[in-house]
This record gives sequence, structure tokens and C-alpha cells, in this order.
Amino acid sequence: MHIQRHDLRIGQRNLHYRRAGRGPALVLLHQSPQSGAALQPLIETLATRYTVFAPDTPGFGDSDPLPQPDIDTLGAALNEALDALRIRQCGLYGVHTGALIALAATLAAPARIAHLVLDGYALFTAAEREELLAHYLPANPPHWSGQHLAWYWARMREQLIHWPWHAQRAQSRTNYALPSARQTDQSMRELLRVGDAYRDGYRAAFAWTGRDRIAELRVSAELLYRSDDVLAPHRQRLPALADGVQVRELASAADSILNAVAQSFDAALERRPWPLHSAPSPTPAEGWSMCSVDGVQLRRHRRGTRRPGEPVWLCLHAPLRSAASVLSALPETAAVDTIDLPNHGASDSVPANAVEAVLLRYVEQELGEHPLAILAFGGTAGCAVRLARRCSSRMHKLWLVEPWQLGHGERKAWLSGVPSMDAQAGGGHWLALWQWLREQQLYWPWGAPERRLDGEYAVEILQQRLVEAMQVRPDLKQALAAALGRPWRRELQRLQGEICVWRSDSVASPGADERLPTRVELRAPLPEWRGMAW
Repeated sequence: MHIQRHDLRIGQRNLHYRRAGRGPALVLLHQSPQSGAALQPLIETLATRYTVFAPDTPGFGDSDPLPQPDIDTLGAALNEALDALRIRQCGLYGVHTGALIALAATLAAPARIAHLVLDGYALFTAAEREELLAHYLPANPPHWSGQHLAWYWARMREQLIHWPWHAQRAQSRTNYALPSARQTDQSMRELLRVGDAYRDGYRAAFAWTGRDRIAELRVSAELLYRSDDVLAPHRQRLPALADGVQVRELASAADSILNAVAQSFDAALERRPWPLHSAPSPTPAEGWSMCSVDGVQLRRHRRGTRRPGEPVWLCLHAPLRSAASVLSALPETAAVDTIDLPNHGASDSVPANAVEAVLLRYVEQELGEHPLAILAFGGTAGCAVRLARRCSSRMHKLWLVEPWQLGHGERKAWLSGVPSMDAQAGGGHWLALWQWLREQQLYWPWGAPERRLDGEYAVEILQQRLVEAMQVRPDLKQALAAALGRPWRRELQRLQGEICVWRSDSVASPGADERLPTRVELRAPLPEWRGMAW
């Protein structure tokens, strides 16, 4: 089952969502602090007969946050999204936080919801809410030592051992199996993507006092409680429910929830069908969007007006970074496409030797007949040069900012120190990644004295680099090896158009000027480009 990802512009914020299948519309809402990706098994199960939408809740995954969100505003935001997607009627599923949002959205627009499924609907007491708000959400700012990563690892592991995680006592033990390193790693990745904002989503769920409004529900609905779920005891707290609202307890087998949700929607559709959803997903003219290049999904940020005969800039971020890291690289007036390179960010994975072919097809498919200008940072210099050669008939400018110019021995030495991100039982791979990235701020690209760098050591920037690096696939070493590729300097001589290398005197740009052809113009990097090349 092919799951497509899309972006939707709602006012000034971006909503990212997944879509699959064909049939009546179903909308699936994830729990905190996850994203729509966590619902992939359910999407695949339902997409054989429904058009399934799984949005990233505002503030999670790749969706922009709401200011000071609560469950009612998140429910209103969901209805705004359904309006923008032209979903007039649908089935709606939510798990944990998603269940609360689903109820709020349904109560605000009951005519839209043909059938509602709530998986693990929470009914916290006032005392429980007070305890959760006081202890469940401590701040954990990044620390130069990486100690915040050890805390995150323990925190995400503990929540499957004790509920709530901060209460390590016998009566708080869960019924879950001991989490594997892979499970904890995946949960931690979702949490790190969100950062400290994860507290807002949880806080909204814990602080909401409208849970008893479940009694007001007047649409076809089913409440599901899994026997091993930490919220299973809340089934006994439910108030009297209206006719048409059913409650069912499920066994703990992983496939039981998939079957139960599918059966619930199928039965509702048979009782009272709702129409097929045939509206295509809208594509934003500017901002974030997903595009498909020969079946490869790429996430891009587009801005500026495309005028006939004027160049369009293609902005390529440095390896192990993302499009978000270079959005400020060009003036607001320029027409710019900035993409997550394949194997980076939210773009699909491809073999390392296919990256340049995908970029070439992107230029041909998405940039029309416009002249092409390329701005590339750091290690994407070689890829940019080879792309410029293949687009020689339309090349206008090629700008390389702090291009990596490493000899064979230097390249080998650097790659030898790249850490593995295979999940380790104690989370040590995260500390190794943090230390390696921090060393890039101190020495470039390895720790010899002559490679010493002097600059700002902002821990917040380092944290963002870690979040970007953790999204690289298949692994860091392969991504860097592919980026370094074969030598590219001699190829500059064969290119047409303006060629400019923006390079400082820092050792972060190793190599003497004579390594570059004489026709290449050398300039000092602009201040706003500082740190974008590595």
C-alpha cells in the first residue's frame, strides 16, 4: 500500500498529513508525542476500502504548532483542516490524545462525523490531572554534555514500565512487555523531533476538563479499551452514554486493535453509508509541499514568483542537514525551491548512486523552462557541480558556499570516525552522535590541533543538528560517503554561467585557492550563511 504524504497551508501554519487508498473518507489521529507515521499499520489495514487521512497533530511530526493549544482549539484546527481538504463527511478515529481531539472536533461539528472510534479515552480525576501537570512534563533543555539525551532515553523507556512514568512504585507498573532498544529509539526520535514543545501537546490533554462531555455525544460511536492499556481502568469511569455509543474491551494482541477498528467502521458503513471521497489533495503554491519525482516523494519549501525568462534557484543543503536549515539563504524576493535531499528530512530514501538522477528529474519536472541557478552548501558541492553539467543548456549561476574540499586521505580519516546509529540497549548511540556533532563545532572535520575552529558553540544549534542528522537514511556514513563522492573541482572549468565559491579563511574550507580554476570567482561568505555548510 503506497502512502502519500502532503502538506496543507492553513492560515499561517503548515499541516503535514498522510493519505492512502480510495473510498469513503476516514481520518486517524495519533497519540502524543508521536506523528501520523505511528498509525501506518492502521492506515494500511483501512486503505484497502477507504480514503485514509492521518494528519500530524499541530506541534508534532512535521506540522506547525498552535500558540498555547488546548483540546478545544486542536479540535477546531482539525475541523479547519477537514474543510480545507473538502471532507464533508468521514469516519474519525483517535487514540489517547487523539481521542480527546476527536471528541472535541465531533462535538463542534457532529454532522460531519459518520462514525467515531475512540481508542483509550481518558477520564482523569482532578487529583490525577493535578499530579500529571505537576510532574509528568519537566523541562529538559539541551546540555553541552549530552546528558539531556540520557534523560530522554530513560524517560521514553520508563513510560512503558510505569504509569505515570515519574511514579516508580509497585502499584504503578504497567502491563506492557519490557520495551526493546528499537522501540525506545523510535519513541525518542519522535520526541526529539518535537523538542520541548511536546509538553504543550501533553499539557493540553491533561488540562482538558471537558472529558465528561462524552455523555453529550449523539453520533454513531464506539469506545475501545485494550486490556493492557494504561487507560483501561478508565472504562469504569464512563458516564451514562447515549444510544448508539458502544463500549468494547479488547485483548492485548497487537492485531486486535487493527481488526476492531476496521470492523467498527465497516459495520457503521453498512448501516449508514457515507459518500466516496474523490477530491484531490490541494498543493500549496508557496511554503512546504510534497512532490513525487518518478515515485520518489520529496519535501520542499517553495517561495517567490516565477516570471518567464527569470532564473529559479535550487537550494541544496549540506549533508546531514535539511531544507529548514537554509530557508534564510536567499532574499525573500528570489524564486527559490529548497528541498530535503533524498535520504534526508521528510524525503524518501533512494540508493546513494541515484540521488543526482532524482535531482535532475526534479529540475526537469518542477522548474519548467526557467534558467537554473544552484546554491549548494558544504558537501553538496560535488552533487551541485555534476547537476550543473547535466543542465548546462539552462545554467545561469552556480554558487558553492564553503564547499568541502577533502583529499582521499582526509576523506577516509573523516569517515572512519562517523558513529553508527544502530539502537543500543542503553541509548549510547545518541551520546556518540551528540559528541561527534559537537566535535564538528570545535574541529573540522576531525580532532587534529590544526583543525581547530573558533566560533559560537550554541547548544540549541547543536540540538537542531542532531534532530536533522537522526533523520538521515540509511546511515550517516553512507550519506556522507555519497555526498563526498568523486572529485569535482576540475569539472568547474567545463561549466557555463557564473561560478562563485563563497569561502572564508577558516580551516573548515581546506584547500588552497589554486585548486580551483581561475575563472571561478572567490568571495567571503555572507554573515547569514554562517554555519549552514556543516
